[in-house]
Amino acid sequence: IPEGSSDADLRQLRIETLIVAGQIELAKAELELVRNQPNLRLAGTALDLALEQWGAAEILSLLDRRAKEDRPGETCEMRLACLLLLGRTSDAAAMVDLDHHISETMLAPPPDWEQARFIEALRTDTAQLEGFERDPAHYSTVGGQQSFCEPSNSPVAMNALVDQFRYAVERYWEALPADDPIRAGRPDNPDLDVWAVALDRSGYHRHHIHAGAWLSGVYYLASTQAGHDAGALRIGLPRYKSETMPWNIRSIVPKPGKLVLFPSFLRHDTLPHPADQPRVSISFDVVPSPVQAG
Repeated sequence: IPEGSSDADLRQLRIETLIVAGQIELAKAELELVRNQPNLRLAGTALDLALEQWGAAEILSLLDRRAKEDRPGETCEMRLACLLLLGRTSDAAAMVDLDHHISETMLAPPPDWEQARFIEALRTDTAQLEGFERDPAHYSTVGGQQSFCEPSNSPVAMNALVDQFRYAVERYWEALPADDPIRAGRPDNPDLDVWAVALDRSGYHRHHIHAGAWLSGVYYLASTQAGHDAGALRIGLPRYKSETMPWNIRSIVPKPGKLVLFPSFLRHDTLPHPADQPRVSISFDVVPSPVQAG
């Protein structure tokens, strides 16, 4: 069980465990205990069962009463699943407008930094972060290491990069049209969660979303030139392979200095990293501040 799990998280885990065990009637009974609760946690098979039991329209009405600071990534994925089931493809397409909602740029270095020197300083800073864990449980990393230490006390280069992230997020938000559904979901008092990942040869990320975040980003420090899609980040995946989605998957090849921003509810993964040199990246989520969320 992940540390810090809420009662709602534990309820969802219990429902999913009952479904896996074939105890469907017990799972349905457990699900009824959270009916009409806007803060319910539903993902994976628990969401599928709720859609079957309650219908997409009822779940949408619950989401309309849910605070936007309450796990925005999860909320949006639930809303998207409901819209698709109801045949509201135009509303779903407005949420998953990959051409406008994915930003892919070469991030300029801070003032007084030259790009190559900035990248090298960040690689050094990243290697010195504490708390790296290999294939951490409950996370998407496979065949690599992930650091959960927020670099608030890190050297100058890392802190400068986080400032660049904040600036890029503001520019992203300002560029969205006033009626864009992604713009409306921005936390009123946003904060950043930052972490680093180093994938070894054949390492990858399983498909996932960032349930507690509004916007996610990844900045690449090291990659590989082997193959046109080697180690690529893929955004816009369906929840299940059998699903056909009314949009195309976006594939982005890592390149040192590249920053990618995308809504956190968009399901994504990476292709296996093919080189001996680690694929190093610094990622972040835009989340409601602890005071706001609490």
